[in-house]
Amino acid sequence: MKRKNYVINSVLIILGSAFFNVATANPVPGEPTPGKGCVISRCDHTSSNAELNHCVRRLFQEQDELLNKSYADLKSKLTSSQKQLLTKSQRAWLDFKKSENGFALDYLKPNSAAITLHECVVTKHRNEELLDFLEQK
Repeated sequence: MKRKNYVINSVLIILGSAFFNVATANPVPGEPTPGKGCVISRCDHTSSNAELNHCVRRLFQEQDELLNKSYADLKSKLTSSQKQLLTKSQRAWLDFKKSENGFALDYLKPNSAAITLHECVVTKHRNEELLDFLEQK
Protein backbone atom coordinates (compact mmCIF):
# COMPACT_ATOMS: atom_id res chain seq x y z
CA MET A 1 0.00 0.00 0.00
CA LYS A 2 2.87 2.38 0.83
CA ARG A 3 4.40 1.69 -2.57
CA LYS A 4 1.14 2.53 -4.32
CA ASN A 5 0.85 5.83 -2.41
CA TYR A 6 4.48 6.61 -3.18
CA VAL A 7 3.87 6.03 -6.91
CA ILE A 8 0.71 8.15 -6.89
CA ASN A 9 2.45 10.98 -5.03
CA SER A 10 5.41 10.81 -7.40
CA VAL A 11 3.14 11.01 -10.43
CA LEU A 12 1.29 13.98 -8.92
CA ILE A 13 4.58 15.77 -8.23
CA ILE A 14 5.80 15.14 -11.77
CA LEU A 15 2.50 16.30 -13.30
CA GLY A 16 2.45 19.34 -11.03
CA SER A 17 5.97 20.36 -11.94
CA ALA A 18 5.27 19.77 -15.63
CA PHE A 19 2.20 21.98 -15.38
CA PHE A 20 4.21 24.61 -13.51
CA ASN A 21 6.92 24.57 -16.19
CA VAL A 22 4.39 24.83 -18.99
CA ALA A 23 2.58 27.65 -17.20
CA THR A 24 5.74 29.64 -16.60
CA ALA A 25 8.04 28.72 -19.48
CA ASN A 26 5.46 28.82 -22.25
CA PRO A 27 2.92 31.52 -21.42
CA VAL A 28 -0.23 31.83 -23.46
CA PRO A 29 0.40 34.19 -26.39
CA GLY A 30 -1.04 37.61 -25.68
CA GLU A 31 -1.59 36.92 -21.98
CA PRO A 32 0.60 38.47 -19.28
CA THR A 33 2.93 36.25 -17.32
CA PRO A 34 2.11 35.86 -13.62
CA GLY A 35 2.97 38.86 -11.50
CA LYS A 36 1.58 42.12 -10.30
CA GLY A 37 1.12 45.54 -11.73
CA CYS A 38 1.62 47.33 -15.01
CA VAL A 39 5.03 45.92 -15.79
CA ILE A 40 5.76 45.66 -19.52
CA SER A 41 8.17 42.77 -18.88
CA ARG A 42 5.07 40.65 -18.14
CA CYS A 43 4.47 40.88 -21.92
CA ASP A 44 8.06 40.18 -23.09
CA HIS A 45 7.02 36.80 -24.48
CA THR A 46 4.73 38.28 -27.14
CA SER A 47 5.81 37.86 -30.74
CA SER A 48 3.62 40.38 -32.57
CA ASN A 49 2.17 43.82 -32.07
CA ALA A 50 -1.30 42.30 -31.84
CA GLU A 51 -0.19 39.97 -29.03
CA LEU A 52 1.62 42.82 -27.25
CA ASN A 53 -1.45 45.06 -27.47
CA HIS A 54 -3.67 42.26 -26.17
CA CYS A 55 -1.26 41.48 -23.33
CA VAL A 56 -1.00 45.11 -22.22
CA ARG A 57 -4.79 45.40 -22.42
CA ARG A 58 -5.02 42.43 -20.04
CA LEU A 59 -2.62 44.21 -17.65
CA PHE A 60 -4.99 47.17 -17.67
CA GLN A 61 -8.02 44.91 -17.17
CA GLU A 62 -6.36 43.35 -14.11
CA GLN A 63 -5.83 46.79 -12.59
CA ASP A 64 -9.34 47.91 -13.49
CA GLU A 65 -10.82 44.84 -11.76
CA LEU A 66 -8.69 45.52 -8.66
CA LEU A 67 -9.82 49.16 -8.66
CA ASN A 68 -13.48 48.16 -8.94
CA LYS A 69 -13.08 45.77 -6.01
CA SER A 70 -11.31 48.37 -3.86
CA TYR A 71 -13.97 50.94 -4.69
CA ALA A 72 -16.78 48.55 -3.72
CA ASP A 73 -14.96 47.46 -0.54
CA LEU A 74 -14.38 51.05 0.53
CA LYS A 75 -17.90 52.14 -0.32
CA SER A 76 -19.32 49.33 1.84
CA LYS A 77 -17.57 50.80 4.88
CA LEU A 78 -18.78 54.39 4.47
CA THR A 79 -21.70 56.40 5.77
CA SER A 80 -24.27 57.68 3.31
CA SER A 81 -22.67 61.13 3.08
CA GLN A 82 -19.19 59.61 2.69
CA LYS A 83 -20.49 57.40 -0.12
CA GLN A 84 -21.74 60.50 -1.94
CA LEU A 85 -18.35 62.17 -1.52
CA LEU A 86 -16.54 59.05 -2.75
CA THR A 87 -18.82 58.87 -5.79
CA LYS A 88 -18.12 62.54 -6.53
CA SER A 89 -14.39 61.93 -6.11
CA GLN A 90 -14.48 58.87 -8.37
CA ARG A 91 -16.33 60.80 -11.08
CA ALA A 92 -13.71 63.55 -10.88
CA TRP A 93 -10.98 60.93 -11.14
CA LEU A 94 -12.67 59.42 -14.19
CA ASP A 95 -12.70 62.89 -15.81
CA PHE A 96 -8.99 63.23 -14.96
CA LYS A 97 -8.27 59.79 -16.40
CA LYS A 98 -10.11 60.65 -19.61
CA SER A 99 -8.13 63.87 -19.96
CA GLU A 100 -4.85 62.15 -19.10
CA ASN A 101 -5.53 59.43 -21.66
CA GLY A 102 -6.30 62.09 -24.26
CA PHE A 103 -2.89 63.63 -23.67
CA ALA A 104 -1.21 60.20 -23.74
CA LEU A 105 -3.01 59.35 -26.98
CA ASP A 106 -1.70 62.49 -28.64
CA TYR A 107 1.81 62.30 -27.18
CA LEU A 108 2.44 58.58 -27.56
CA LYS A 109 0.68 58.02 -30.89
CA PRO A 110 0.63 55.63 -32.65
CA ASN A 111 1.98 53.33 -29.91
CA SER A 112 -1.24 51.78 -28.57
CA ALA A 113 0.61 49.48 -26.16
CA ALA A 114 2.30 52.48 -24.51
CA ILE A 115 -1.03 54.31 -24.29
CA THR A 116 -2.76 51.34 -22.65
CA LEU A 117 0.19 50.80 -20.31
CA HIS A 118 -0.08 54.45 -19.24
CA GLU A 119 -3.81 53.96 -18.59
CA CYS A 120 -2.90 50.88 -16.55
CA VAL A 121 -0.48 52.90 -14.39
CA VAL A 122 -3.02 55.70 -13.82
CA THR A 123 -5.61 53.09 -12.77
CA LYS A 124 -3.10 51.34 -10.50
CA HIS A 125 -2.34 54.62 -8.73
CA ARG A 126 -6.03 55.28 -8.09
CA ASN A 127 -6.41 51.77 -6.70
CA GLU A 128 -3.49 52.42 -4.33
CA GLU A 129 -5.21 55.61 -3.13
CA LEU A 130 -8.40 53.70 -2.37
CA LEU A 131 -6.45 50.92 -0.64
CA ASP A 132 -4.83 53.56 1.57
CA PHE A 133 -8.29 54.72 2.64
CA LEU A 134 -9.33 51.12 3.27
CA GLU A 135 -6.35 50.56 5.57
CA GLN A 136 -7.42 53.54 7.67
CA LYS A 137 -10.97 52.22 8.19
